[in-house]
Amino acid sequence: MGAESHYDCHSKALAKESKDNNTHTLPKNWEVKTLGEIGKVVSGGTPSTSNKDNFDGEIAWITPADLSGYKEKYISKGKRNLSEQGLKNSSARLLPPNSILFSSRAPIGYVAIASNTLCTNQGFKNLIPHSNVSSEYIYYFLLYSKRLAESVASGTTFKEISATNFSKLHIPLPPLETQKQIVQILESKFAHLEKLAQFVNASLENLQKLKSSLLNQAFKGELVC
Repeated sequence: MGAESHYDCHSKALAKESKDNNTHTLPKNWEVKTLGEIGKVVSGGTPSTSNKDNFDGEIAWITPADLSGYKEKYISKGKRNLSEQGLKNSSARLLPPNSILFSSRAPIGYVAIASNTLCTNQGFKNLIPHSNVSSEYIYYFLLYSKRLAESVASGTTFKEISATNFSKLHIPLPPLETQKQIVQILESKFAHLEKLAQFVNASLENLQKLKSSLLNQAFKGELVC
């Protein structure tokens, strides 16, 4: 056998680091799995854009641009739809509800869950999870793992994570009921943090108004006798 390429060695090292990090001090009833072991990885595609009959149908089609600035956990459609012809003439595949969408290039790391049957362009690596895995648990894990995904991406013009490397990412996996419990706790704490952020922003706005008021008084001669 020939020597492994630098890229292969680098990928293996990162995969080992990923697993080592995720196995550290895990509870006894947790496992470490790869994404490929807990679901089916499916890529997307784009039909010819020069043929308008490929678009404006009834099939929801998501691109990374649709997730730019998108704050919701679930997504049902993007700016454009595919027609049946467009789906047939591309490598896009229909994804069932609760599939996890993960943008794999330009940029890496947008995450959403399909709220209905839809498909994506080639800018995604999507995961159809097995029945013993919570889509929302995977969603939060992938939000947390953006930097890890970026570390196994390759490319010169722009970085992209391959389906193979995406499938090899390790995820700490507790029993399903624990996954659901973790999701509930995260969402409760995130809601609290959001309220706290709103309070801080309102306080900063009031502070700015006070500063403006003081400056206004200063240059009207109202701060001195």
